Amino acid sequence: MKSIDENSINVMKKVEMLYTISENFVKYKKLNSLTKDDMAKKLNIDYNMLEKIESGKYNPTFKKLFDLTYQLTGNSKMFINILESMIYNIKLVDEVKENFENKNIN
Repeated sequence: MKSIDENSINVMKKVEMLYTISENFVKYKKLNSLTKDDMAKKLNIDYNMLEKIESGKYNPTFKKLFDLTYQLTGNSKMFINILESMIYNIKLVDEVKENFENKNIN
């Protein structure tokens, strides 16, 4: 029976998490017609940090993620949406793994 390496699964889950964060920040910037400079100022971070967030190269703690999303929106909705999307995407990775393993059993 073939199985997917657990390390690979964990990497896929982390990529999904970082992509979800990135996607939400880029979407917010676009929907609010902000430039990267405007967005960085609104977040009180430098341009390079925003680049890392938008490219999925920055892995914030949940506290930092909450602080950033709250700075943007003034509420916790964006933070909750990101967490819900992360959970959904992680479940999809688990389903892919399960389906792969089930097909290799038969």
